[in-house]
Amino acid sequence: MKDLFAYRTASGKTLGELIFCPLKERNIEPTVVDIGARNGMFLVPQIYALHAHYIGFEPNKEEYEKLVRHKTDAMNLGMNMPKFKSEEYHDCAVWSKDGFSSFYVTKGPGSCTLMGKTDGIVTSRMFLENDAQSYENTHSEIQNTISMKCKRLDSIINSARKIDFLKIDAEGADYEVLKGALDLLKSNKILFIKTEFQLFPYYDNHSLLGDQQILLSKYGFRLIDLNLEHSGYTRSKSRLPMYADRRLMYAGDAFFILDPDRNELLVEDRYRIALVSFIFGFNSLAISLLRETGYFSTDELNELEDTLKRRHTSKRWLYYWSKIPFISLAMLSKIKRCFR
Repeated sequence: MKDLFAYRTASGKTLGELIFCPLKERNIEPTVVDIGARNGMFLVPQIYALHAHYIGFEPNKEEYEKLVRHKTDAMNLGMNMPKFKSEEYHDCAVWSKDGFSSFYVTKGPGSCTLMGKTDGIVTSRMFLENDAQSYENTHSEIQNTISMKCKRLDSIINSARKIDFLKIDAEGADYEVLKGALDLLKSNKILFIKTEFQLFPYYDNHSLLGDQQILLSKYGFRLIDLNLEHSGYTRSKSRLPMYADRRLMYAGDAFFILDPDRNELLVEDRYRIALVSFIFGFNSLAISLLRETGYFSTDELNELEDTLKRRHTSKRWLYYWSKIPFISLAMLSKIKRCFR
């Protein structure tokens, strides 16, 4: 698929050249913070990364070494991580307080956690789509426990630096990570957040999506979307294929922005939120914020919208195609009323 930001506008500029131009003009250096950086950061495009500083955290020593050498499992499979302007990596865990805690190395490297042992009554009855054994046996079974240095984001991130995009994937500890960033949240130093959430507890003291939303709303954030594309599960081994069943959901991703309607944001912050919004497809939100910056002329914004509309031609036809049954039903209802 062609990179969205490589599409050309009517003036000949690419979308990326038009949208990201003020980064260079105003000497803005975005910051991307990745909590649970095991495989690397692939969520932002190269044109953004070239201007940005990347901070990755990975407490699993083996995975940390792969990350630093740019030899993660994902990279070895051929995925190319964008090249950032600058990078730094930390081999500590991010938590709600500084100190040391037990870090649980699990059978599945993506399930390593500070949260402890899962509730086996729950996780032994979770079967993901391609797993012959339960979530407990395949992913969360503890192989080793080590003492791990833990740090709060507040004690790591320089107070002069703003976090444009904070991604948290902390295996049940996302809420604890947020609790360790209250100073940054209070001072509007974090602009856009993507967290992982769970819909039911399978650790002790396991916070859920609602807990994240309540905390972040208190500090002026708005929940703008949920990604519910995580693998579903069955509560026991099942021969039913996916097309014959509605799988149960246990996790997803949540997107939050520092609410531009509830906070007095700097013009530059509105622009920085707009850039991350574009990256994740929140195009109308991004354009509304660009209008408020004064960085772009009306003609440039119109050109931007026109190009985005052309970019989504296939989606437009799929949208109209999906409406055919509803349009047909409405027409039949009108016809029936005519003969009453």
